[in-house]
Amino acid sequence: TMRSIDCSGRLPTAERAAPIRAFAQAYLRRLSADASEGVSAEDLLGEVVRLFDFASSRGDEPVVVRAFNPTREEHGYESSGSVVETNSDDYPFLVDSASGELEERGLAITRLLHPIIGVERDESGRIVSVGTARDAQRRESVMHFDLALRLPEDELAQVATSVREDILNVRQVVRDFSQLT
Repeated sequence: TMRSIDCSGRLPTAERAAPIRAFAQAYLRRLSADASEGVSAEDLLGEVVRLFDFASSRGDEPVVVRAFNPTREEHGYESSGSVVETNSDDYPFLVDSASGELEERGLAITRLLHPIIGVERDESGRIVSVGTARDAQRRESVMHFDLALRLPEDELAQVATSVREDILNVRQVVRDFSQLT
């Protein structure tokens, strides 16, 4: 069963500043000018902070996925289409699997950001440090998909469930394969 992720259990502001800054640098590193066209700095900040809080709230869940229609009041930014976000340990084929599920549903992806980050979590599972994936003991994948359309709530729930199942399947296949080698 999928438990809901509570994004309210945040670290105090001073303790959050350094990991959020490092997360933002990783998240925005490959953001091209055309991918950010039409997105204000304020909206980008809201997107980064809320995605960090979502990833940080994963705890010991193997995969978290959410699909939503961002609002300035709840998420700190707005977009013309729905958003799908994921966080899991890093595995091959994650982008292909999640993108394939969205495209199979006829959903056009207008923007995708996929940083792989080095993460250190505290005993409760919250992110306390973000670094480069290359040097990290724990590598995590974060994906953010902007969709062309705004979806109704019931379809958002179906999309999140399907993408989560796909990522869990990738995780299982990779684990099974690594046991064979």
